[in-house]
Formats: sequence, structure tokens, C-alpha cells
Amino acid sequence: MNPLNTNPVFEVNVEGLQELAGERKVRRMFVAPDRRLLDIATDRIGAFDQPHVTEKGEPAHYAGKGIILTEFSKWGKKEAMFLMPTDYIDPEPYKELIPEEYRDRLSVHEPAQEAIKFEFICRTGCEGSMAEKAAQGKLVCGQELPKGLALGDVLPRPYFTPTTKAPKGQKDQDILIQDYLGLFRDEEMAQYLYGMTVLLHLRNKWMARICGLDRPDQKMEFFIFDSGMPNNYQQSRFDWSETEVADTFGRFCLGAGLAHDSWREMPGFDLAKFCGFAKKNQKSGQVRLGDEFGSTDDGRYRSLQDTFLGRKLMKDGKPDLAMAFLLNYLCKEFFRTVSKETGQGGYEKKASQKVVVPDWVLAETSKRNLRALLMLTQGK
Repeated sequence: MNPLNTNPVFEVNVEGLQELAGERKVRRMFVAPDRRLLDIATDRIGAFDQPHVTEKGEPAHYAGKGIILTEFSKWGKKEAMFLMPTDYIDPEPYKELIPEEYRDRLSVHEPAQEAIKFEFICRTGCEGSMAEKAAQGKLVCGQELPKGLALGDVLPRPYFTPTTKAPKGQKDQDILIQDYLGLFRDEEMAQYLYGMTVLLHLRNKWMARICGLDRPDQKMEFFIFDSGMPNNYQQSRFDWSETEVADTFGRFCLGAGLAHDSWREMPGFDLAKFCGFAKKNQKSGQVRLGDEFGSTDDGRYRSLQDTFLGRKLMKDGKPDLAMAFLLNYLCKEFFRTVSKETGQGGYEKKASQKVVVPDWVLAETSKRNLRALLMLTQGK
């Protein structure tokens, strides 16, 4: 089935199941009889917490988004389980609980005790706000950037850049690394989340590069679970010794196109404390990766060829031509870029500002997202 040929889904109704309260942009959550959560992805798309609509006044959407997002989530969680517990549950036994038209949009999760209220971000390429800060000589989460850094450049090491989770309509704010480490009562957990954010991104970027894609940045969320819950982590892969983990960091850096030991330059990172918590977490599953991972909604994708060509043109002093390649994203960032170009979209605008999105943008966004998915899942 081609997701681009499906009928759009804006709302979800499931008789006989309780819908979980709370405002959600794309997903609708229902409680299964065994208390697990049924997550059904709609086709809505937005940016900057503003209402985006089509030329006909319908909620902005693109064909098959919910299906594409669900497939990304399935792929990403299987990749992540190589490293840590996730909240992924096989959805097949639960599909009979919902109408047939929603079944390709279904993910199933264990209910979390609480969300860890930060955005965990790793950057290995200079994109978006980082490029703007580099040009202004500003720090990113208290970390210096190399002089002359430009959009599309590879960073000299992984940059962990956590942010707050801002209220609706406001932009997330950077957290200094030293402040981040002081916000946790359990310092080992803070180090684990720091290191795991980096490892997960490096692995995702490595897999993307194999398939001809660049993955310069990525955000993720983590959740805390009650002890004793089923643990789907593939525990035989690691013993989490410092020697083994150091080797893994090095191999993943090389796979992501960075220097083998570049991870050792990450400020404030403590390998011993990371390993200490990792050993405990592989047994308890207390901290798990949640929501989607590896999708076109949680970070940028672009073809490696476009990255190489764009960087070459930048070095040749042709920035206008370089943008034709560097802004040619195969992800939600394409939609966000056009939203800004309308003059209506952006965090500097009012949250109530309605943004009218041309139909061709939505059609193009759907094709780009599907292309990225197929390159990742079929390109190996």
C-alpha cells in the first residue's frame, strides 16, 4: 500500500476505549483493557505551535503522514533496542481493538510513571539555530563553536544540547551543560541520559549514512517507568564495562563521520557514571526511550549528496547556490522552512497566527518524508 494514496485522518474515534486526556498535536491515545496505551497517529502537521491550514481551510496535513510516522517509529525503536530499553510493544495483538482504517497508524506503549521534562538533543552537523549562533559568535549550551562554522558543516565532536520544554507558543530554551547535570538528584542518571542521547544519535546517523542520508541533528524524549515492568531490551549485547563502552563510542563516531576519540571532548561527560547507571538500567528498565525515534519529525534528514554539494558551494563562496542543496530537507524541516517563508510562521509570531500552507508544499512534504523512510528501511 502506498501511504500517499490513503484518505486523510484528522480525528480518531474508537468506541469502547477510554481516550487519554491531554492536548496532542498529531497523536491520539487510548487505554487498552490491559492498561497499555494505544497510540494512533493522524495526518496533521504543524510548526511553531501555530494553527496551520490548507488553502481550503482544513487542518494542514499530508497524505499518509500517520502511516509514515508509525513506520519510522517501528524502525527507530528496533534500532534503539540495540542500546537501551524502549516503550515499544508489538501492536499486532491490539489491532483488533480499533477500526481497520487506523491499524497502520497504531503504536502500543507501556504506561510511563513520568516523562523526563527536557528535550534531549545531539548535534553532529551545523544546522538551524546553531548556524545562526556560530555566525554571531555565541555559545550553545555553554559550549564554544569553531570559528568559521557554516550551515551544513560537520561538527568536530558530538554536541549534547539539552533544552527546556517550553509552554505552547514559546521556543525551547538552551540549558547549560553544568546546569543540566545539577538538575538531577541522581547524577548517574543524568550522565546516562547525556551519553545515551549521543550514542542513539550516532547510531541513527551511521545507519542513515549507509543509506545515503545525512542526519545532522536529532531530539528525543525519555520516560521513567515503575520497576518490574516487562523489559524488551536485548540484554545480551553489552556488559557496559568502561572499555566496551569507550570502544562503542569510538566506533559509532567513525560510523557517523567523526573522529574516533572526538566523544572524549564532550564537556562534563563522566564515562564511569554512565556505565554505572547503564548496568542497572538494563535490568530494571527504569529509564526508557519513548515516543517516536529516528523519524522525520524529530530531526533533519537530507541526502548526503546535497550536503556535500552544498558544503562545496559554501567553500567556493557561493552561499546562495549552496542553499538550494542545504535547505533541500527530506523531513518536516522542509515544511517548517516554507512556513517561515510565508511570513506567517515562526516563534517570533503570535501563537494564534494562522498560517495558510500551499497545497503543493503539503504534497511535496509527503513525498520527501516517504522518500526518507524508504531510503532508511529499503536502502541497506
